[in-house]
Parts: sequence; C-alpha cells; structure tokens
Amino acid sequence: MLCVETVSALRFGTMLLNHIDEAYAVVAAVDSPAVRLVFDIGHVAPMDGEVLNNLRACWDKTAIIQVADMPGRLELGSGELNWVNILRTIKGLGYTGLIELEHEVSHPGIAGRN
Repeated sequence: MLCVETVSALRFGTMLLNHIDEAYAVVAAVDSPAVRLVFDIGHVAPMDGEVLNNLRACWDKTAIIQVADMPGRLELGSGELNWVNILRTIKGLGYTGLIELEHEVSHPGIAGRN
C-alpha cells in the first residue's frame, strides 16, 4: 500500500501537498485500494483546521492516523486539541488500525512522557 501524507507548509514549505483536500483529490484520482491517506492531525490542524470535519470527509480514503497536539506538535494533552472528541470520533468511525504517535515532547526525560 502507498500512503500519501500532507505536511504543514509552516514546517516544510517546499513539499508538494500541504492541504488534506489536495491529498484526498490525488488518492481519489488514482482510485485504487492500494493508494490511501495518512491523516496526520499534527499537519492537518495548522494547515486546514476543522480536524473532525476533515477526518470525516477523508475517512473513506484514510489508512493511517498520526497524532500530535497543537501548537508545537507535542504530546497529546499538552495543547489545545480536544483529544476526547477526536479519539471518540475515530472510534465511532470504526477505525481499528494503527494510530501513530508522531510528536515532540514538551519536557526532556520522563517529564515529557505524560
């Protein structure tokens, strides 16, 4: 399986796909079950906002979910995203796949592990 991921232009300004609707359009145009999305909340939130609406809109093409809180792409619970609602929505959509923790830590050592 090939997974397409958007990345934040705020962090990686020279990448091809910065918005989730652009990546969704690419995956939809390929129209193959072997090509899917990585829905990286840490990139979608700062670029497109509306995490839950975007997740629902892209759900039929999403294979992997990556998580990081905002601002700062830090561990869950360190920022302003509502993880109870996000995780409840993911579960409600029937997702049983991998949720990747792809974030920095707010404090060095054990203190940054929440």
